[in-house]
Amino acid sequence: MFVGFRHFNNINLMKYLFQIKLTALIAFISIFIISCKNKVQREKFDITETFDFTSPKVIILPQDVAEISGIAYYPKDTCVFAIIDEDGLLFKVSLNSPDEVKVWRLDNQRDCEDNVYKDSTFYVMVSNVDLDKINFVNDKMAVTKVDFPNA
Repeated sequence: MFVGFRHFNNINLMKYLFQIKLTALIAFISIFIISCKNKVQREKFDITETFDFTSPKVIILPQDVAEISGIAYYPKDTCVFAIIDEDGLLFKVSLNSPDEVKVWRLDNQRDCEDNVYKDSTFYVMVSNVDLDKINFVNDKMAVTKVDFPNA
């Protein structure tokens, strides 16, 4: 036995070691919580031209657009374009009047995962990593498959 522990039997030694471990754990957790508490600050967002973060507007989308897998904001018409992957449908939902919904069929044979709007063009990512480029002319959709020559 250790010199300092001669008066302890095995049970007392186990209790003593357990108390030391428990005290160390409580001290560690307390120090951790105190140090984190001082660092946690809520991010404050400014009110922008397009969104007031202090009082967000909640829009209930129509049931047809309930299971979307991708969404992109379209500032020209203050609307969002949402895509439903299994059905291959692209929806245009007006944020000012959410009941106004336009629908286009992309391709129900492929699984569309996401859509992005950039420089007047929508890009739709397909699950097999294909990419479709979509442009609208007078509410008619023109789809072009993007080729990746080195892929």
